[in-house]
Amino acid sequence: MRHWLACVDGEPRAYLSSWIGVDGVGMVEDLFTHPDFRHRGLATALIHHCVAEVRREGAEPVVIGADPKDTPRRMYAALGFRPVAVKREYLKQLTR
Repeated sequence: MRHWLACVDGEPRAYLSSWIGVDGVGMVEDLFTHPDFRHRGLATALIHHCVAEVRREGAEPVVIGADPKDTPRRMYAALGFRPVAVKREYLKQLTR
């Protein structure tokens, strides 16, 4: 797994992780951009960079792990990503 930072004036302002998963599927997830630096192209640049890196390492398909209700979904769609799987339940809370 690799972690990537986008910096502005030497300060980290956006973050993304990428790696090659099972069967050569590239994974990109955990996107975060500081609220004061959103809509400036940092996240888009990170996604382009991470997709290029996992493809350079041999991945063909690339998957973004994201909540379907999360804000960046419109950006993912604009970049050509489309939903292929939706989770119904990921975490079960245990009661004591």
